[in-house]
Amino acid sequence: MIPSMFGTTKKVDKSPVFTEDDIRKLILSFPPPEPRPGKECLVRSLSGRSLIRSDAVTKRFHSLLQTASGPIFLNSLHNELGIHDVQWLLTQEDERIHYSTDRRRLLPESTQKAICQSVQNDLAVHGVDLDKIATEKDVTTATLRRLLAAQDITLRDLDNGKTYDTKFLKKLERSIETVVSGKHGGAICLSDTFTSVPLSWLEPTARELLSKQENGAQDIIEMKSGYLIYTPRSVLDEREDKFKQAREAYVQEAVRALDEGGSCEVSASSRPLLLRNAEDAELKGAIREAFAQEYARSDIVEVSTASSSFFITQDALSTRLDTISAKAADVAVEQWSSRSPGEDVTFDPTKVSLTTTSLDQAILESGDLENKTQASFDTKILSLQESTTSAFTTTLQNELLVPLKLYTQGADTITDTTLQPRVQDFIYDYIRKEVAPETLRIIKDKNLITTKATLRDLDKFSDAVIAARTLDEILSATSKLCRKQKIDQPSPSSLQTRKLEILAQKVLGMKKTKRSSDLLQNMIWILLARQREGLYMSSGKDTSRMIKMVKESDRDAGAKLEVWRDLVKQGKDTDDTKKEIRDVAANAVEELKTVTLTPQADDVADEQSKEETAT
Repeated sequence: MIPSMFGTTKKVDKSPVFTEDDIRKLILSFPPPEPRPGKECLVRSLSGRSLIRSDAVTKRFHSLLQTASGPIFLNSLHNELGIHDVQWLLTQEDERIHYSTDRRRLLPESTQKAICQSVQNDLAVHGVDLDKIATEKDVTTATLRRLLAAQDITLRDLDNGKTYDTKFLKKLERSIETVVSGKHGGAICLSDTFTSVPLSWLEPTARELLSKQENGAQDIIEMKSGYLIYTPRSVLDEREDKFKQAREAYVQEAVRALDEGGSCEVSASSRPLLLRNAEDAELKGAIREAFAQEYARSDIVEVSTASSSFFITQDALSTRLDTISAKAADVAVEQWSSRSPGEDVTFDPTKVSLTTTSLDQAILESGDLENKTQASFDTKILSLQESTTSAFTTTLQNELLVPLKLYTQGADTITDTTLQPRVQDFIYDYIRKEVAPETLRIIKDKNLITTKATLRDLDKFSDAVIAARTLDEILSATSKLCRKQKIDQPSPSSLQTRKLEILAQKVLGMKKTKRSSDLLQNMIWILLARQREGLYMSSGKDTSRMIKMVKESDRDAGAKLEVWRDLVKQGKDTDDTKKEIRDVAANAVEELKTVTLTPQADDVADEQSKEETAT
């Protein structure tokens, strides 16, 4: 109560001057200014009905970063802090604020420390791929770099895509310096020893550190086959001594081999390990010089392949070429016998090499300047072609042309108009089904086809014979084949010789024949062949007509044949009958031989007499 000037007491009104709604409206009408770093101000609460000191909010935010066990989601941060807007808080330059990759979450300090510790552990022993780690940790590479910088870690990117702690690189430099100081005594592969850094950093670093050493001018660092090697002077001197000894021994051994065996291998792969990388020209020159000094000779020829090289004396080369040429002739025989019908056989050095040594292969590729090997091969092939062509011609004449000519000659002598076409049909069937196929089989089995043209001609001939319907068509196909292959018709003497051979074969066959009717037929054919030109064959139904032909020239022989025919028909023939038929046939052939060979012997005597007279 408050005393009144009139002596009365007045009641004090304690109700608020502004209602809560008035305050809210005032705050909305007059919003507080944006907080600035280092300057305190008021910010609106979450409900917007009150104001909160910015420094209190900042402390609460820092406390949240320190205590949170997981990521802090930005869309709920204003609820966590109890304020209306958090943007002013996030835009402050606060080194404790770090985002996830999608910038929707904040990393609490516990997460930041875990990331830093993990990366620091890796950086202590090798370089790291920051981009890969950032992806794994769900942060940006820039964020990761800021986190590490906050830990006083200085980073350096090298060209292998890795990032290194400069402290680790300094540690490596000290280790490299210890190595290039020469205290270890032997050569060291720096690239294998310091595998955690790229060569682009290791090589210049090692060279710079070596240049600062007292013995730096004598020791060397060099790249060999992709490896960075440090070699001290003492090792270099030792290697040089061993190299000289190995070189001298190698040269002397090569000279000895040239003298004793006429050749030596000078391929890099054949040398001792110490000389594998030695200069070829220098070593070969040393061998030539040593050989010339030792034996006053310089007739050394180098022969080589893509993988090997040899020295050989001229005498040894000539001897080896003779041997290889002989092998080439053998290879020609092998290739010729295994060729496909009509296939061309050409010289292939690799096929000759399959049966020779590495030295011979080198001679084939580079030492046979006069092509002796190929000449030997080609000469043998030419000889084989000639002999095979001759055998082809002889086979075709003996197996096809002569029998066809002889049987057609015999058919032409027949005057019986009924019998002649029957015999011609019989000959047609015999040639088409037996003689022609057997001739082609012999040619194929003996591999007598030398060209593709010959193969085509034989195929056409075979098709023509199969399609032929008469003897004349077979004769036409045969004539066409002979014309294309330039094969002459058989001479009279060859016809007569082959005729005797065929008749002799028939006589031998009769010894095994059991049926009297077959014996009688062969007997008739032999007697006709003795009386006339050519050879004869016929079917059983024409036996009487064939006997009639025999009787025209020899009535007694014809009569005897009729007696045998009747005995066979009546089934009264005996073993004596068969024997008599066989004997008569054999005697007939022998008589024909005598008649045929005597004129030939006279012709030979006349020729010899003419030669003596001319002489």
